[in-house]
Amino acid sequence: NYLTGSLPSNAQELTVFFTKTGTQGLQGNQGLSGRNAETTYVYTFSSATGSSNPGSGRLRFDNFSTQSSATELYIANTDSGGTDLSDFLADIENYGILERQALVKIVDPVDASQYHLFVVGNTQLQTGGATGWFSFDITQFYASSGNFSNNDTVFISFSFIGPQGVQGATGST
Repeated sequence: NYLTGSLPSNAQELTVFFTKTGTQGLQGNQGLSGRNAETTYVYTFSSATGSSNPGSGRLRFDNFSTQSSATELYIANTDSGGTDLSDFLADIENYGILERQALVKIVDPVDASQYHLFVVGNTQLQTGGATGWFSFDITQFYASSGNFSNNDTVFISFSFIGPQGVQGATGST
């Protein structure tokens, strides 16, 4: 007994709705962790170590085998999505002092325990425009135990260091 109400007459239009149900599908994989600040960008890590343009959307260190010992960071002016960050990267030199302008954290977006944290200084524009690149002097601040692999997707975040304040007045004796 699937009908309610009166039976339809001949030539009467009917509207029929069908609903099919089945078993629920499997749960999908968890997505990547979200970025935690607007100064976080997506890049591709390169195993090359030379002081040259890493290529659009790429970054690299001067030391691939022991990344926590790297002293230079080379980064393209455009991130993996093609956003031109040349003005942003150039602005880093306006913070702190020459040897200590920002902190940079490079992290694996799937495994947040895999990261390198460096103090950034001596910002140097190597080539301008969207196809250009920057180099930064870096000093290890903290690093996890592992290294990134060639072509890994990484998040890079910058935290700017403010200038040192003026010395206060001498207290009374």
